[in-house]
Amino acid sequence: MRSLGYSIWNILSPLTIALIVYSVLYLAFLNKAISLTHQAHEQYADKVFKRPLAQSLYLKVGFGFDKK
Repeated sequence: MRSLGYSIWNILSPLTIALIVYSVLYLAFLNKAISLTHQAHEQYADKVFKRPLAQSLYLKVGFGFDKK
């Protein structure tokens, strides 16, 4: 009985590790794809709507400018 459990664990363990590695890599590439898509949309908006640099930096960096 013990050898059966050990042999099943020997088969499942590499599959589990492979699944975890695949999931991490998939999420990393998905995050990069979302980031690149967002960046492309920002560049498109800068080009098409001719946003001023200050407003563009405000959107990209996330810092507000004091209005006086």
